[in-house]
Amino acid sequence: MVPAAKEGDYVLVHVGVAISIVIEEEAMLTFKYLEVIGGINELEEASKIKRQDL
Repeated sequence: MVPAAKEGDYVLVHVGVAISIVIEEEAMLTFKYLEVIGGINELEEASKIKRQDL
């Protein structure tokens, strides 16, 4: 868990638990890589499902 994380921070999540804070530049590189390999759509769909469940 990452108690220092606040709303708006990017975090690395493993099995549903935030394990570290990620700098914005690294997060953007990760999103770009996911977009290139076609994995961003899967991430976006999972995110929408989770938000609807709240």
